Amino acid sequence: VFISDEILEKPDALSDIEYCKVKQHPHKGHEFLKNTGLFSEVALTIVLHHHERYNGNGYPGGIAGSAIPRSAQLTSICDVYSALTTERPYRKSSSPMEALGLMRDEAKAGTFNNELFERCAEIITTMKGVSHQERGLLLTSPALKGSMEVVLRSPDTRYAVSI
Repeated sequence: VFISDEILEKPDALSDIEYCKVKQHPHKGHEFLKNTGLFSEVALTIVLHHHERYNGNGYPGGIAGSAIPRSAQLTSICDVYSALTTERPYRKSSSPMEALGLMRDEAKAGTFNNELFERCAEIITTMKGVSHQERGLLLTSPALKGSMEVVLRSPDTRYAVSI
């Protein structure tokens, strides 16, 4: 929302001006929704901060770590997963397993709260989004076997999210 189709559907890299326009959408969305009077502070906070990154490299405020509301941290992880697993004009979609692999590397590099990312990854691989074949690959992966095996066999309801 608040980003033109011309920018959203552009198959090439964005110009500096286009990227600046993209970076304005959290503020514009926040103000628009706030003015309706229909949304909670939690929802408004999510809209404003969903592109912040745990290491401070996000936008609009460049805030880091626990200064980013946890609801926005979670939404950021979900937003990136959705973006990676959705086909775009400039790239093909990633499989759920590929997306989680890329995101795991980013979490380790500080882009996401690593603990929160791992909890989200557990939900994704346990509930839906990963085929039986991909589950098998995850279970046999030496890097993931110890941490993922139990989760893939039995979902942990502690991570259930109610909206």
